[in-house]
Amino acid sequence: GAEVVSGCGADLFDLSQPNIDFVAIANGMGVAGSLAETADDFTTQLERALAEPGPHLIEAVLPPLF
Repeated sequence: GAEVVSGCGADLFDLSQPNIDFVAIANGMGVAGSLAETADDFTTQLERALAEPGPHLIEAVLPPLF
């Protein structure tokens, strides 16, 4: 039922404000974390994560939709 969201409801689906440092949160919980700003960064970090045991968080920054 969230296909059409407007007004204040749209804010509930927006993770950009406030700016949340997901990598810091992961690291604070003992989980390896990194930030990928390009597809090449993501590929490199994913390969590294798959080569190591345990959980990993990769925060992938995507360009705005509009």
